[in-house]
Amino acid sequence: MGDVRLTVAGRPYDVACADGDEPHLQKLAALVDEKAQQARLVVGDVNETRILLFAAIFMADELQNARANVEKSEERPDLTPGLLEMAARINQLADSIATKN
Repeated sequence: MGDVRLTVAGRPYDVACADGDEPHLQKLAALVDEKAQQARLVVGDVNETRILLFAAIFMADELQNARANVEKSEERPDLTPGLLEMAARINQLADSIATKN
């Protein structure tokens, strides 16, 4: 079992995790800390709970927007076959140019 010290909103937290997960948790904590810093700019220097609440709301908003974008992209027809066909044509043209030179 691994242990990692995370700092969020200026406060250290000791967290147990699976061995090897420490770098991933540190990255996640850095994201939360970034949002906490943004929240502090928006709501001022209020208590830690309120800062973390707003940080969570900011992150939830980003997650919701990302999910909406994924849903929109899934509604579009799949462009992959057209792109693959275009790539094949480009390769054919490149081959024909190379053989002419």
